[in-house]
Amino acid sequence: MLPNATLSNPDRLKARTFLATLPNWLAYRAVNGLNISQVSSSSQVWQIASDLNATDTLCAYMASNAVETETETAKPAKVETAKPAKVETETETETESETQQALQNLLAVLGKNKTPTVDLSEVMARIHETERRLKDVESRDLPTRIVTVDRNKVEVGRVEGLHHESFETLLELASLRDPEGFRFNIWLAGPAGSGKTTAARNCAKALGLQFGFHGSMADPSELLGYCDANGDYHSTQFVELFSNGGLCLLDECDSGSETATLAINAALANGLMSLPDGRIVKRHPAFCCIGAGNTFGKGATAEYSGRTKLDGAFMSRFHYQMAWNYDLKLELAMTNNSPFTVYVQKARVAAKAQNLKVSITPRHSQAGAALIANGATFERAAKLTFLAGLSSEDCAKLAQNKV
Repeated sequence: MLPNATLSNPDRLKARTFLATLPNWLAYRAVNGLNISQVSSSSQVWQIASDLNATDTLCAYMASNAVETETETAKPAKVETAKPAKVETETETETESETQQALQNLLAVLGKNKTPTVDLSEVMARIHETERRLKDVESRDLPTRIVTVDRNKVEVGRVEGLHHESFETLLELASLRDPEGFRFNIWLAGPAGSGKTTAARNCAKALGLQFGFHGSMADPSELLGYCDANGDYHSTQFVELFSNGGLCLLDECDSGSETATLAINAALANGLMSLPDGRIVKRHPAFCCIGAGNTFGKGATAEYSGRTKLDGAFMSRFHYQMAWNYDLKLELAMTNNSPFTVYVQKARVAAKAQNLKVSITPRHSQAGAALIANGATFERAAKLTFLAGLSSEDCAKLAQNKV
């Protein structure tokens, strides 16, 4: 059979059944809001096959089943008593039954009609949960421009482009002042690749502040500076922003040394910092400190087993503490490849359900989308991104529970 050929009703039914067995169908359906029963024309069948990179495969499948199709269509029609037409809205139960049938068909093809070993009820529960979350985020408009104005009603900064769903809250907190006129310290806790650094940089830009950054710190000198053999003092970004004004991000605080972070306790709490050369510097009113990590400083978690527990006195210096989770709609918008992004998001949910020690982040969505735009398949993009480094056993678990 040639691509884009007009399909008879029996052929179209077989083609629809085949499309529903493709590994990428569920992700495609979730993004496009399309059930297989709604594919009613030959053009729709071929368009979906093209979108899923399965045109040649579908042609081969239809050709290999041509004899069977002719035999089936030659059977005498079954005569039934006419029943009144029943018009009803598609229910969740019907959709679930349809998807279960598609999964059964796929498993029958892959397993040569062996009894499926996948818990379909668990798979369906994960599918519905992911689709619900996607529908929730689709109802939110992503802001494209934020302008900030100071107390004198003068514009001090603006940022354009897409922003995390919690960015406006972060900006609001960073804009506040205590009774003495100083900005509050803020803690961001979120998984790798959730956009904490980007949010802090954009926050500084919106407030018209200079931005500075410190990564995982092992020694107090990385924050306080040091004096060399000649007695000359060498400063740091933290010291400069603390004394002159600006926003400083202390990133990965929970993966560094507690000795380093404790060295700035007084600076964050009292507004005074003692430098190695003996000077005492005061906190500038425009200084803002944002601390960030994968945790809230309480120690290792299942996902981040290498994180250290931070001193309670240090954590108390951060007046506001925010959970900075993945923004699904932002992730979709940034990749320009919704099917693959949903594919990654569902694998992320499956990995968590299987308690796999793997980090599947929006960075994988972006990298995979770029690879697909260059001609790669979903499978190759997955192998070179979030599946890279996983054992064959873990890959099998993801394949069985992909949602």
